[in-house]
Amino acid sequence: MAARSKRERHDPQSPDKLFDAFYTTKSGGMGIGLSVSRSIAGRHHGRLWVEPNDGPGAAFAFSIPCGPRRATDVSHELASAKWPR
Repeated sequence: MAARSKRERHDPQSPDKLFDAFYTTKSGGMGIGLSVSRSIAGRHHGRLWVEPNDGPGAAFAFSIPCGPRRATDVSHELASAKWPR
């Protein structure tokens, strides 16, 4: 899935900076939305990235695999999880 923005508030030379925690281009922004979104996509074995538009702005896209997970993947995650004790 992708969403395009026509705002020119990002540095096309360092697009990954947009995903840094507490980095914002908005005057009233907190800078956590893209960082949290990328973390969520990563936890689901997906990714979130930004690409420049042909004109102004950028395109934000993410992908998450839709295939079934193997039981060994799930058991490994459960074994390494930090549960409250």
